[in-house]
Amino acid sequence: MKIRYKIHLVMLLSVALGLLLGLLFYQAQRDIDAANTLERQASVIAMDIFQLTLLGQDLSLHPDEYRARNQWLKQHQKLGELLSEVRFDTSQDKTVIERLRHAHKIQLQLFEASQLLPRRLRKSGTAAIVAEQQERLVYRMSFGVQAMLSDALSLQRRKRTEITQYRRKVFGISLVLAGIMTSTIAVLAYLIGRSIIGPLLRLRRETEIIGSGDLGHRVGMTTNDELGDLSRDFDRMLERLQQVTASREELQHEIEVRVLAEEALRESEQSLKKAQGIAHLGSWEWDILGGDLAWSDEIFRIFGRQPGLFDPTYDAFMDAIHPDDRPLVAQSIEKVLHGQGYDIEHRIILPSGDSRVVHQIGEAEFDDSGKPVKMRGTIHDITERKRAENELHEANGRLGAQLQEIEKLQETLREQAIRDPLTGLFNRRYMEETLVREFAGAKRENYPVSLIMMDIDHFKKINDTYGHQAGDLVLQALGELLSGHIRGRDIACRFGGEEFLAVLPHTPIVTATQRAEQWRASFEALRMTYEGKEIRATLSLGVASYTIHGNTGQEVMASADKGLYMAKESGRNRVVVAPQADG
Repeated sequence: MKIRYKIHLVMLLSVALGLLLGLLFYQAQRDIDAANTLERQASVIAMDIFQLTLLGQDLSLHPDEYRARNQWLKQHQKLGELLSEVRFDTSQDKTVIERLRHAHKIQLQLFEASQLLPRRLRKSGTAAIVAEQQERLVYRMSFGVQAMLSDALSLQRRKRTEITQYRRKVFGISLVLAGIMTSTIAVLAYLIGRSIIGPLLRLRRETEIIGSGDLGHRVGMTTNDELGDLSRDFDRMLERLQQVTASREELQHEIEVRVLAEEALRESEQSLKKAQGIAHLGSWEWDILGGDLAWSDEIFRIFGRQPGLFDPTYDAFMDAIHPDDRPLVAQSIEKVLHGQGYDIEHRIILPSGDSRVVHQIGEAEFDDSGKPVKMRGTIHDITERKRAENELHEANGRLGAQLQEIEKLQETLREQAIRDPLTGLFNRRYMEETLVREFAGAKRENYPVSLIMMDIDHFKKINDTYGHQAGDLVLQALGELLSGHIRGRDIACRFGGEEFLAVLPHTPIVTATQRAEQWRASFEALRMTYEGKEIRATLSLGVASYTIHGNTGQEVMASADKGLYMAKESGRNRVVVAPQADG
């Protein structure tokens, strides 16, 4: 085939592959753009759903407020418009969008039901029932919004994953097509070069090899043209030249080998010295029979000595060891002489008086009769490592103490957050958490929970007569009394003002009534003194129990409060068990 035809073929293949690559890029970019669009829409949907969640929380706090209802409806309408504009490519995306649209409609139905509920129940129900039904509807709305938010975020994450997969696909296709184009062009170029340029390049390569000094090499071209004649004449000239220089080359080769060996040995010695210096690791060898001790340069540095100005001997080595560590080193050397190696850490004393910590390893060499003739080993300066270990140990100790202090502070802060500062009892917030926890356990394990609501009789009169500080004294006295009579899992809290509440898990109504009477009698017997004046006070208490007076903490607490009211109405300073709930 003509050269120009081969070149045209290469160009056509390049154009075709380029068009194919462009088409694949275009299709992949369309997929990426579609996924990007849906991912952005999913992000906006998630933000709108999150905003709807916040407005739902506001609506749950103020279900009858016009502003809260209006804002929720506007946000709901905005979300509906966005969901109607979403376009999807896959059945999986369609399923998610349809589920979001369906949930969106359900939210509107629940909202309308919550707004119609007061009018439907106004004749047949009470305000408490209306509020409870509204709370349930708002809870269902909140749960549905959370599910919508989860679907939107899931769609967003999946689209991001698809975008990444599309990009990887484009990158892989690009690599494959680029490889095909490169291979095709290389093959055609090789064919052209082989047919025309190949012989010339071969002749050039062969002459360069010979010119570099390889006189034994031959061109070896066998073509019947001018290049073949030139090659054969060149080979004959090389044979004559090789015969003249053969002996000189052999001698030169031997000299070069020896020079290279010496250079390699010097470089190896220098590399070893540098490596030992970097690692602070030195080597030594002791000729036991001759008494000679050889140190590397790094050991001289570790021991603070100058090579050439100090003669290393066994006695000098032992003198440099810290007095407290000499027995350890002597025992270790003795073990080596009996066929055991040693691996120890000890201190050395420098001429300046400073000390260093080293890690020493040693072993012995024995003759045929088993007699030790040489010892060799290494010494590693680990002073900085030991110092760092000590500093780390001290830092860990300080950190542990700080963590303990932080834990104490956290416990103190928690106590302050859940305790009433005046009486030391738990506050109302902690009591509400306890009611939820205890009544959930009572329903699950079927055990009784009793509540005692109590109020100080004529507390306002005490404040008006003796002052607020005297009233605080009475509150503190009641707090101390309850703290002393609380048992096990019982919880006593200051409910508000002069009202107190006790939660008694695993306590039936009879036992709770007996304990309430004990508290009443104990408080009545208290003698409190303020500015020389004796103050006496009494308690009124109401008792209720799960499930006699209700199935929830709020129901039982309302019954206990009713019992307290009856105790007040019937003369105060008494315990009244609330009337049993209907049904």
